[in-house]
Amino acid sequence: MAKKVALLVGVSNYQQGLSALPSATKDARAIKQVLQHPDMGGFAEADITLLLNPNKDKMEDAIYSLFANRNSDDLVLLYFSGHGAKDEKGNLYIATPTTRTDQNKRVLAHTAIDTSSIKQKMNDCSSRQQVVILDCCFSGAFLAKGLILGNKLWAVLTSSDTLEYSYAPEASELSIYTRYLVEGIKTGVGDLNNDGNISVDELYEYTKKKVQETSPKMNPLFDNGRGGHKIVLAKSPKDDPKLKYRKKVEEIARQEERKFTSFNRIYEGNITDNFHRIYLNDLRNSLNLTKEDAKAIETEVLTPYCLRKNKLNSYGKVFAEAIKQGYPLSQQNRQMLKDLQQVKNLRDEDVEQIEKRILDSLPTPPITNQLPKPTIGGTTQVNSPQIPQPTKPNKTQPVSNPSPGNKNIGANKPLPNVPTIKHPTNSVSWQPPQPPRQNPTQDNLDSEQVSNKYTKLRDLLAAKNWKEADKETAKVMLRASGKELFGYLSEDDIKRLPTKVLDTINQLWVKNSGGRFGFSVQKSIYLQVSKKYDMLGDRLGWKKEGKWLYWGELNFSEQAPKGHLPSGTCPLGTVEGLIWDGCNVVSVLLSRSDF
Repeated sequence: MAKKVALLVGVSNYQQGLSALPSATKDARAIKQVLQHPDMGGFAEADITLLLNPNKDKMEDAIYSLFANRNSDDLVLLYFSGHGAKDEKGNLYIATPTTRTDQNKRVLAHTAIDTSSIKQKMNDCSSRQQVVILDCCFSGAFLAKGLILGNKLWAVLTSSDTLEYSYAPEASELSIYTRYLVEGIKTGVGDLNNDGNISVDELYEYTKKKVQETSPKMNPLFDNGRGGHKIVLAKSPKDDPKLKYRKKVEEIARQEERKFTSFNRIYEGNITDNFHRIYLNDLRNSLNLTKEDAKAIETEVLTPYCLRKNKLNSYGKVFAEAIKQGYPLSQQNRQMLKDLQQVKNLRDEDVEQIEKRILDSLPTPPITNQLPKPTIGGTTQVNSPQIPQPTKPNKTQPVSNPSPGNKNIGANKPLPNVPTIKHPTNSVSWQPPQPPRQNPTQDNLDSEQVSNKYTKLRDLLAAKNWKEADKETAKVMLRASGKELFGYLSEDDIKRLPTKVLDTINQLWVKNSGGRFGFSVQKSIYLQVSKKYDMLGDRLGWKKEGKWLYWGELNFSEQAPKGHLPSGTCPLGTVEGLIWDGCNVVSVLLSRSDF
């Protein structure tokens, strides 16, 4: 008798060098729920294997078992959510909890699973219906060298192409890609032709459309052989009023989004057209839906547009602040905006459109950078004002291996032709005057000599309000780096933080905690564990039973382990993430030699 068999793998916990992915295990669980539902996927629960954070051997054994000893009529499905990486030849590897990286942050191939072995098992498998779904970075590389399985029906769905990263939102949510895979099956909206079945190509089309509504830069891929696009993964409810209403809301939202785009405006994610509003109200009454049901459906459908609007508006707010400092932008400000674009997963054309809209809306042109040009006679000339034109951001060149943040964050190229100031040369090279370095340890930290920017932190620490002091520490570091609007600090930001800022923060923590908390306390322990971040997490109490804690799970009391605070909020400037997410940044911080 034909069976439908699935292996679902989610890997959230990783070793140093690969960031944690809290959504990955939730992704696998969510896929299991819709597959085993009798009115959806119809997989028998006994035929679904769910692996959460398995080691390499266990994962390889499970993949072997999935494809071995199958009947020709069986449907075989492999799903993976986690980190992906490529080698120099473009081969895709999927990372396990024991996967390691070298000193250059490249994944060590022998500690990960080469997906070419999965292709071989698919080829050897007797099943004539095989589906692979990969929600990981560079997942499109699985298809790069082609897949030939004889007369078998097969289909592969990937969350990104060969060069792209996949993105995972806040820890409480599913990844962007899996969220809409699940939604397409759970609601039945993935049944695009209304025949009662959801085939893999229909699910791909729906998921790609929804993903790009939220993150247009992502490019999910699909390939199939021998008619594999018609493999049915799930059923959809027939004549369901909620499904009918949802599909109409989807159609109207796309129409409104196109209209706003044609006027160079950002779609707010609301039904604004009066005709559309009246039509939906009448449709709701005709389908006997409650106002609450209709509102819930509209909210779910329009959420991707709202999320995208928030990202675009957020970028625009930062850009508007940046041009106040001069335009064209300095190299540093442009690079910071490129970093923000990467984090928010915005396309170059999105950024160009936002910047043009803001520049066009200004009553007067922004301040133009005017740089002095020394002449041989010693006089100075000033560049004549230039009419500013929006600069198109450079294409981001992605790296080929994971680094902490989202599922991966790529590297960026600096902008060329950034003007610099040139000074006359003589026998003594010119150097800007350097102010004398003050050592805050010489200051009285209880006196007025503590700058106003540290007053709130000092008062919170004096009151033993460790939780709020931890938040304030992050804010002070963000302000000192000029990254308040960005909300996070990179490794380079940590390297550039002034010594006085770190010294002052550290001394305030050390003094008010009686030597229990502070960067210097953490650094001492960091050196004791030979700079191994995993062991540091154990010693500082940032891990519990082998799992990294979220910020809200930390111990904000004097009974906390020595060095427990300040926490991982300081590297990222956010209080919601896993402490593990600060791995590289904390390592850079504790490796500094000036405190």
